[in-house]
Amino acid sequence: MSNQYIIGPDRAIMDQALRDKGWHTFGRSWLKPDGTEVRYVQDVDVLVGGIEPGDTVHVVGHPANLLAALEGSAANIIKV
Repeated sequence: MSNQYIIGPDRAIMDQALRDKGWHTFGRSWLKPDGTEVRYVQDVDVLVGGIEPGDTVHVVGHPANLLAALEGSAANIIKV
């Protein structure tokens, strides 16, 4: 089973973007409408170090440095 993560520059911006998509907060994570838990990660280095092939990373705000760090990670990158 693959993991799903989310990262972005600002928690408030992320909250609004995800609520608009029908996601709900779940502790430090979010739940998608289908019930899938998406774990919030604050630190790019921690995220990049923990990604496995097939994992999904939702990126809010599309920061270029973050996208560059994720390049080559074998994760599915979804820009929110």
